[in-house]
Amino acid sequence: MRAVVTSVWLLSLLSCLANSLGEQPDVAIHLCKIPLIGSNWSLCCATKDIHSATVTFFHQSPESSKFTDVAVVKHTCDTNTTSSDYNVACDVSKVKGQRDLILTILNPSLQQDIGKWGCGYYGKTSSLVILETQVLLQDGGVVRANKSENVRLNFTIEEIRKEQKNVTIYNPEGVIIANISASGMIQTDSKVAKTLSFDTQNGIVSLLLQNLTSSENGTYVCEVQPLMKRYGLTLIVLEKLDKPKITPSNVTLDLTPRKVKHGTLTCTAVRKSAGPYYYTPQIRIRWIYPQMDVGYNILVNGSVLTITGVNCTTNRSQPIFCEAQEVSGPMSDRSHFYPHSLCNWSPSTPVPPTIIQGGDKNDSDRSLLIAMGVIGILGFALFGVMFCAGKKNVGRCCSFCCRKICRCCGRTICRKCTKMDDEFYSDYISNMTREADDPYFTISRDRGSNWRDLLNVYSPGADMSLPLPPALRESTNTDENENEESGPNTAAVATNDVVVTGAEGVDRSVLIKEVEHGLKELRKTLHNAQTQVQVSRENLVRNLFDIYTDPMIVDSYLHVKMVDEQGSDWGGVSRDCFTSFWNEVSENFFRGSSVLIPHLPPHRLEEEYKFRLLGRILAHSTAILGYIPVPLCKSVVMVTIFDTTTIEESTLLEDFLLFLDQHDARIVQKALTDFGSLSDEDRDTLQDMFSRFDMGCLIQESTFRDHFLKMARSELCIKPRSLCELIREGIPQIHYERFWSQLTLDHLQILNDRLKPTAEKIIACLRPDESELNSRTETVYEYFTDLIADLSQDDLEILLQFITGQACVPRRNITVNFSDLSGMERRPIAHTCSFSIELPDTYESYEEFEAEFRIFLKSDIIRFDIQ
Repeated sequence: MRAVVTSVWLLSLLSCLANSLGEQPDVAIHLCKIPLIGSNWSLCCATKDIHSATVTFFHQSPESSKFTDVAVVKHTCDTNTTSSDYNVACDVSKVKGQRDLILTILNPSLQQDIGKWGCGYYGKTSSLVILETQVLLQDGGVVRANKSENVRLNFTIEEIRKEQKNVTIYNPEGVIIANISASGMIQTDSKVAKTLSFDTQNGIVSLLLQNLTSSENGTYVCEVQPLMKRYGLTLIVLEKLDKPKITPSNVTLDLTPRKVKHGTLTCTAVRKSAGPYYYTPQIRIRWIYPQMDVGYNILVNGSVLTITGVNCTTNRSQPIFCEAQEVSGPMSDRSHFYPHSLCNWSPSTPVPPTIIQGGDKNDSDRSLLIAMGVIGILGFALFGVMFCAGKKNVGRCCSFCCRKICRCCGRTICRKCTKMDDEFYSDYISNMTREADDPYFTISRDRGSNWRDLLNVYSPGADMSLPLPPALRESTNTDENENEESGPNTAAVATNDVVVTGAEGVDRSVLIKEVEHGLKELRKTLHNAQTQVQVSRENLVRNLFDIYTDPMIVDSYLHVKMVDEQGSDWGGVSRDCFTSFWNEVSENFFRGSSVLIPHLPPHRLEEEYKFRLLGRILAHSTAILGYIPVPLCKSVVMVTIFDTTTIEESTLLEDFLLFLDQHDARIVQKALTDFGSLSDEDRDTLQDMFSRFDMGCLIQESTFRDHFLKMARSELCIKPRSLCELIREGIPQIHYERFWSQLTLDHLQILNDRLKPTAEKIIACLRPDESELNSRTETVYEYFTDLIADLSQDDLEILLQFITGQACVPRRNITVNFSDLSGMERRPIAHTCSFSIELPDTYESYEEFEAEFRIFLKSDIIRFDIQ
C-alpha cells in the first residue's frame, strides 16, 4: 500500500514540475500569402510566449551584405517602422501566449524587396528568402492530392496560344524541375518522377507528379520567358488522419424513469497535411449511427452530435461511429462510442495523489491512525499558541522549538525550516494567484506591503550616479524618467497600485515577476544535499577555481567552511564567500567603472581557461544567491548568451557611458547633446579617449556619434567576444535553458538595478525588534538610519556584506536588535544567516556613534569569528 501511495505521489509531483516549466519562447516567420506583382506583400512572424521582449523585423536585399532593421514591435504591440514603406500589425491568437506580428510591404519593388527577410528577438531569430521566381503575376489557387498518388498541375497561360514561348517550371524551393523551349523541346529533372506536356490550342501547360510525398507540398511556379510572367499553383499533399476522438459533455440525466435526458458528443481530428502557413485545412466529420429501433434520438450538427432518450436500465446499446477526412483526402479509421455509457458519465477531475481506490480493512485502520495523528498535531499547535499567549511570544516559542529540532535532527531539517532568502520569495511568487485571461501573476491585496518591499529591492534608486542624455532616457528604468513622463496623479497611482513603467513600456512589476520566476526555475536545478568545501579567505579566488574544476559541483548547494574562522554556514558564509570572490575577481579579470566587461591582458593569456570556470561559478552563484552577483554590462551578457555582436544603439551608448569613468562619461554626454559647447580641454580629452580605444580618427561633430557607437561596439562586443564564449561554455546547459536564454534587455536592467544598494533601500529593509524599543534604543536606531543616509556607495556595500553576507539589498527584512555592550567590548554584531544586527545602546551622542561605526567599517570586519 505504501509503495502505491508513494508512486502516485511521485507521478503527481513530476507532472506538477513539468507543468511549472511552461513553454519556451519561440519565433518563426512565414509568408502570410503568396506575393503578387502589383499587390502588397505580407510576412507573418508567429511568436509564442514572448511576453516582454522586443521583436525586430529585418531585411537583406540581394545587392547588400548587411541586414537592415525595418520594423520593431515592443510590448504589447507598440509598433515602430523605419520607413513609410512598411506597416506592422498584431494578430493575437486564441491560444494563450501566441500572436502573429504581420509586416506589410507597401508597393514592393521586385528588385529591392526580394531577398532574405526575418524576425526575432535576442533569444532566437527566424528567416526566409523571397526569390524573384516566387513573385507571381497570377495565383491559380490550391490543388489537393493524396499521398502516394499521382496529380496533374494544369497552368492556364494565355501567352502560349499566340506563339510558342520558353516555359520553365520551379518547385517550391525555387529549383528548376522542367522546361519547354520555344521549339517545343521538353526537359525534366530525371531524379523526380514527373511528366510535362503542353496544349497550345487551350493555353495549358500540364505537369504530372507521380507517387507524391509530403515534401512536395508548396507553390509550383510556371514562368513564361522572355515576358517573365509567372503563374502559380499550390499543391497540398493529403494524408490519412489519425483516428478521431469522441468527447462527451453536457450530460443531463432523468432519474424517473432513468434515462439520458440530453447529451453531447464532439468528434475532433488533427490535420496532417503540411501545407504553407497561409493554407487553412478543411476537416470534414462524418457520423455513422443506427437509423431505426435504437431507443434514442440523434441530431447531428457538423462535428457535434446531440443524443436524447438513452435508456439507462440496460448496459447495452448500438454504437455510434465517427470518422474524419481532410477535404478530398482519405477517410480516417472509425472511432466508436456506446450511448449507454453516458448514464455513468461525470466530468473528469484529477484524483489527489493521496486518494487510492480500493483497499482493505488494514488500509482503513491505517488511514484512521493517520487522521488521529494529524488531529493530535493540530491540537498540540493550538495548545502552544494558547500557552504562548501573544503574537511576540508565539514567534519566540516557534523559534525555540525550531532550534531544538535543528540541534537534534541536523542540517537536513534546518535547511527546510530556516529557508534561505531566495527560497522565501520564490515561494511567495509561486503562491500568487493567476487570472485565467492574464499571462502574468496578479498581486494579492493582503500581500501588498510585501510586494512593495520586493519592488523596493529592484528599484534603481532615486538618483543616478550618471544622468544620461535625453535620447537615452527612453531605454533606461529610472524613477527620474517616470516622474518626467507622468503627472502627480500618475505618481499616486504608482504608489497605491504598485505599477511602475519599464524600459519598453512594460509594467515593471511584470518584469520583476518574470525574473523571479526564472530564478525559481534556476534554483530547481540544485539538489537539497550540500557539498562541503573549505576555503581560505587569503586564497579565496585560487581555492574556488580549484573547487569548480569539478563540473558536478553546480548540482548542489555549498556548505562553506572558512579556514581559521568559527562561523557555521547556514547561508550567510556562502553568500559572503561568493561576494568576496566576485569583488576580487572583478579587479583581475574584468574592467570598467559602473559596469564590467571581461578582460585579460596579453601577458596573462595562459589564464584564459579560467573564464570557463568563471562561467560555471557565475551560473552556480546566481542559482544560490538569487541574483547575478557581478555588474556585467547588458551588451556583454547578450554577447555571452546569444553569441551576437549586433546590439541596439541605445543599449551600446548606455553601457559604454557606464563603462567609462564619470569624468569621461560626462564629457561624452556633453558631446552627444551639444557638441558645440565643448571646450578645447574637453576636445583634447575626447581625442585622447579615441586614441586610448584605438580609434584612429579625429573627432568631428558630424561623425562623433557614429564613431562613438563603433568604439562602444568594439570595446563591449568585439574585443571580449572570445572570453564571453568561454564564459558561455562554463554555464551548464540546464541553467542556460531555464534562465539565461530567457533574459531580455528589460530583465537585465531589472537585475542590474538589484545590485545597486542605496540608503533608501537599506533603511526600507530595517525592522527594529519592537520588544526591545525604549527611549535609548529608539535614539540609537535613529543614529543608525542617519548614518546609513550619509554613507558612500562603497561603505553601503561593506555594511550590507557585514550584515547579510552580500553586497546588495536582500529581499527580506534586516532585524535590528540591541545590546548593552560598553567600553572596549562595544561594537555592532551581525548574524548573516538571520539577516540581523545588534547595536549597543550605550552611546551618548550621534557623533560618538558615527565615529566608532566609521572606524569599524574601515577595519577588517568581514570575518566569521563568532559562532
